[in-house]
Amino acid sequence: MDKVMIPYDGSDASNRAVNFVIDQPAGQRPHRIHVLNVQTWPIAYGEYLSPGIDIRELREAQLAQGRATLERVEHVLSGSGISFESHIVFGTIDEVIVDQTEQLGCDQIVMGTRGSGAFKGLFLGSVATKVVHRAQVPVTLVK
Repeated sequence: MDKVMIPYDGSDASNRAVNFVIDQPAGQRPHRIHVLNVQTWPIAYGEYLSPGIDIRELREAQLAQGRATLERVEHVLSGSGISFESHIVFGTIDEVIVDQTEQLGCDQIVMGTRGSGAFKGLFLGSVATKVVHRAQVPVTLVK
């Protein structure tokens, strides 16, 4: 394993995915981790814009939320001894995960089975299911 993509939304499931990679024996750990926070764009259904809301301000707020989310995991990764990069990308979550995995040349995706979305109580999240079907690299789901 050379490069691993870890989609990260701050949920317990995404934290378990990070710990799963970090806890691998030294010879099986990746050389580099790409931690990806996806900010949904266009705005997910159920979130409505009011007149007068500036789209730029909304995107800045989403970027700030992504940065705050990634700061939590960056602290953990800094102590792991594994090289890592953090990314915030706007788009449809499953599509961005697969596209970024390909663009960054990752060999594997390691992700939680349930994120922090509206349907987090489902057995296997819809994002995880879509990533498994679309990805061209191995996907490890951490429960």
